[in-house]
Amino acid sequence: MAKYKILTNFSRNKTSVLLEKASSIVKQMTGNPNFENPIPSLAEIEAAINILNEANIAAQDGNKTAKIIRDEKHANLASMLYRLALYTEMQASDNLAILSSSGFSLRKRPEPIGILEKPKGFNVQPTHKGSIKLKLSAIRGAKSYLYLYKKETDENWTTLVGTSTNISINNLESGVAYLFKVAGVGSAKEQVFSNPIKSFIL
Repeated sequence: MAKYKILTNFSRNKTSVLLEKASSIVKQMTGNPNFENPIPSLAEIEAAINILNEANIAAQDGNKTAKIIRDEKHANLASMLYRLALYTEMQASDNLAILSSSGFSLRKRPEPIGILEKPKGFNVQPTHKGSIKLKLSAIRGAKSYLYLYKKETDENWTTLVGTSTNISINNLESGVAYLFKVAGVGSAKEQVFSNPIKSFIL
């Protein structure tokens, strides 16, 4: 999986920003030995820039038809830059120096967070006979949560897995003390559990 990717949200750029960005890319890729045969060609990109620039000037007076034409030319240039970005990524083969020389803006794939932090805000609340609700604050990087519980006198824990920061546990024995704890599950194998909380069941 590639570590570096080109930002390709060109269609969301304002026309003036898109024109400036496209011109910068053409300038930096012209004569760049890393990109000898761009697809689309730089000449095609330059032509699209000029057409959009003319359409943008024509739309300044607020004419509805002119604005529609400008938007069409905007979408066309954005599409061409997207195709050029795909070519650039293929040529660069995840080499940061080569990618940076293209003029495109880059985003780095987020690194795994590692071992997640100890849960915060964990609390338990008996709701009705035989049931209890567990809640905690969301943990950054957690894909799911491990909820463990057992009778205070038991050896083994029962484990529930959920993606929500709250869960209800039913069919517990009324009048008995239970222990509860939770941990976030991320990319690391190790989990950090909360301190166990003791609660009597209604």
